[in-house]
Amino acid sequence: MSLKNKLHIIKEKYTDKLFMFDNIRNLEGTFREIRRIKPDIVIDDHIGLIEYASNDMRDLRLKIGDTSRRYKWLCKSEKISVILVSQLNRNIEYRTERIPKLSDLAESGNLEQDAEIVAFTHYPWTVNFENAKNGRYGLEIVVAKNRYGSTGKASVGFAPDSCKLYDTVEEVEAFAAAPMPDVPF
Repeated sequence: MSLKNKLHIIKEKYTDKLFMFDNIRNLEGTFREIRRIKPDIVIDDHIGLIEYASNDMRDLRLKIGDTSRRYKWLCKSEKISVILVSQLNRNIEYRTERIPKLSDLAESGNLEQDAEIVAFTHYPWTVNFENAKNGRYGLEIVVAKNRYGSTGKASVGFAPDSCKLYDTVEEVEAFAAAPMPDVPF
């Protein structure tokens, strides 16, 4: 089944069950909504933006550790899956091999320890476009940690203009070459 068909099935099944909050800035508010809605999956798109009490003087590393542990226990108690998105540190910019690895996670120790799976996206075109194996439309999903399975890389197609993922680079190329339909404004 193609990625397009899978996404269509997900959309049909979950459209009335998708919730997005971009105004909750702390864990207490986030967890309150999670317990109220009882979703199957939660995606926190940048745990580095979570706000802590102004009197919390702990180092960011400790705050991130607390956040990842609290999410882990929430997963267990609510029987849900959580995807946490985190920033990479700047060390990757100074290496010749720019494929992300576990030590590149900002505040990596806690996130790496608590996570069941750690996956990165690697877009070779931005680093070495002249020699990018799959050209402009190739993206690698790098599974650096998988507690219950194997690690490795998978190549997918990526349309950078729309940030869409495809099963293959060829699918993106076909999509990019197709004429755009007229859209009334």
